[in-house]
Amino acid sequence: MNISRNDNRTYRALTLDNGLKVLLVQDKDSTKAAASMAVNAGHFDDPLDRQGLAHFLEHMLFLGTDQFPESGGFGNFVSQAGGNTNAWTGTEHTCYFFDINSQEFEQALNQFSRFFIAPLLNPAETEKERNAIDAEFKLKIKDDGRRIYQAHKETVNPAHPFAKFSVGNQQTLADRDGCVSKELRRFFEDYYQAQWMSLVICADAEIDTMVQWVNTLFSDIKGQPKAKPAIAASLYRSQDLCKVLHIEPHKHMQKLIVSFAMPNIDEFYRHKTVSFIAHLLGYEGQGSLYSILKAQGWINALSAGGGINGSNFKDFNISMALTDEGIEYYEDIVEMVFEYICLINQNIDKLPRLYQDKKNLLQIAFDNQEKARLIDWVSNLSINMQHYDEANYVQGDYLMDGFNQTAHQTAMQWLTPHNMRLVLIHPDVEPEHTTQWYHTPYRVESISSCWLEALCEINTPLPEMLLPTANPYLSKEVSLYAVGQPHSKPRLLVKEPGFD
Repeated sequence: MNISRNDNRTYRALTLDNGLKVLLVQDKDSTKAAASMAVNAGHFDDPLDRQGLAHFLEHMLFLGTDQFPESGGFGNFVSQAGGNTNAWTGTEHTCYFFDINSQEFEQALNQFSRFFIAPLLNPAETEKERNAIDAEFKLKIKDDGRRIYQAHKETVNPAHPFAKFSVGNQQTLADRDGCVSKELRRFFEDYYQAQWMSLVICADAEIDTMVQWVNTLFSDIKGQPKAKPAIAASLYRSQDLCKVLHIEPHKHMQKLIVSFAMPNIDEFYRHKTVSFIAHLLGYEGQGSLYSILKAQGWINALSAGGGINGSNFKDFNISMALTDEGIEYYEDIVEMVFEYICLINQNIDKLPRLYQDKKNLLQIAFDNQEKARLIDWVSNLSINMQHYDEANYVQGDYLMDGFNQTAHQTAMQWLTPHNMRLVLIHPDVEPEHTTQWYHTPYRVESISSCWLEALCEINTPLPEMLLPTANPYLSKEVSLYAVGQPHSKPRLLVKEPGFD
């Protein structure tokens, strides 16, 4: 297991007979213990006629199990023992996690394990929890993040599961021919299988003791040696690209997102190919895309590399906060983006040195990171286990194995005008559509063939455009020197009149 040289924790990875992947961590310095279970199932797996079911199931698992039937009993126990518990449902994963005082950890772990073996999914609890889901939905109905997200969902390939409504509400989760609890049970049986789960436990107990815990408590999770079916549909069809999506926000916002469609990029994680490209485009020094656009008075902020991602897709976004003038010149801004991409393509010989600087910075950050809040750390690790090989569960987010020119050129081939969507968020939209759930006004227009052709013909960067400069002061290695013999009391170094 690749860990920081300053990490004094002990790790052991194993796989149970049922296929459950487990990472055990002993931290003798911690007064708390924590556990997290990630499940490779999320709202992408919702039935079309039951959108929000994965999220509903996440809530229901907290409402009693065969051995601990009290509704909310686990949360109460953890809270009374000085801990916290939570969960979230994403596109393709659901994650459950808790921390607690070390003395009560084994008992809490016993209760936690039954979530994944025998939840009650009591029909008597569904109405109350459905109301909680609906309240959560209504609470965020004016949230611009969700409103923009829904407009995105309604402008992709409708056959892709990203297009589904993820949260759920009273309408999508209503009882029909019988109680929805039967459908919750079916979803649980289909997707909550050991081979699609990853468990992280961190405590001050001995590793061998924790091995006994997981074998005793988690071996009864049902599992079978089968792979999860891959998503067949692509996120975007050809008719979904080369579009401008105008979205009207609820609160004042002016933003341009230049978005490029990519496939899944997990294979690049060892080299951080796409992250390195984002680093180049997000550079803010002299000659950067940001500095030039800022000097024009068109943007206030720029970030690169974000965007939705999943098992068969990735959006690579260059996001810019626009000024009033920038809204008027958004096409010029897009042209400058492609001029900077041209600069990167024409200077590939300079990239290995810049990559090495970024690699050194990540290694320094990895080696000298402070311990994160335990509950957050274990939940992140359980998700890492879904993406990285065993040796890199801990270091995967920081790993940069070396500049891979072939991978770099492959990724750069996705940053083209014909593979682009533009999202323009501003208050003066002339809407043609309103989203189903969040009532977001939006309009979609095609990018003209004339402008597309002009973008494709860009082959020279602006003269003032520069790549980041190599950092001559960056140390390849940062080490702490051992402290010599400490002084028992301070030594007087200087004594002069007036300094008494």
